Amino acid sequence: MELEKWDNQRRVLGARSATAVSKLNEEQYGIYTEVMDAVTNHRPLCAFVDGKAGRGKTFLVNTICNKLRSEGHIVLPTATSAFAAQLYPGGKTTHSVFKVC
Repeated sequence: MELEKWDNQRRVLGARSATAVSKLNEEQYGIYTEVMDAVTNHRPLCAFVDGKAGRGKTFLVNTICNKLRSEGHIVLPTATSAFAAQLYPGGKTTHSVFKVC
């Protein structure tokens, strides 16, 4: 179901992510490459992106999600608050996805 939701948008997501990757700063690009490397090499990775307001967290997470979805991967972005989860397409709260109390 998750794959079908994004399948018809793969080309657009790929173009969007390519543009966004070129705009990542050094720290964001380091996180981006770490995630991509983990996915490419089938290595488990749990990433928690934290930082002050306006530092590009949402931009980075959306870039990663768009790239992975453009390649046909299932992506379930989560956030600790409902407000933050709404910033990610397909985003949900961490506690609703992982049944954390």
